[in-house]
Amino acid sequence: MGYTDKVAPKHIIIEVQLPDVIKASDIELDITERKLLLKSCQGMNHSYNLSINLSYAIDKEAGTAKFDKTKKCCPLLFLLKREVYQKRLLISERDQLP
Repeated sequence: MGYTDKVAPKHIIIEVQLPDVIKASDIELDITERKLLLKSCQGMNHSYNLSINLSYAIDKEAGTAKFDKTKKCCPLLFLLKREVYQKRLLISERDQLP
């Protein structure tokens, strides 16, 4: 059973474990409305390459990403694009009217 528009998330949280990364500048993070790409910078002694297609359009300007050196992870938080979320909700509500 999948999500309906009424229970669509308002944000997406992704936590990436990066045990070989020492500092944030060792990785590149590229975010588009529907895709996340995280990879090792050239010349690093590690090779990370993560590509995720996102189910919902995100507002890439309203997200946060901060590498935690002690935990060796990078929590990412993205808000859904408000207009996309609201349009889906309005269409869903309209379809349910008698």
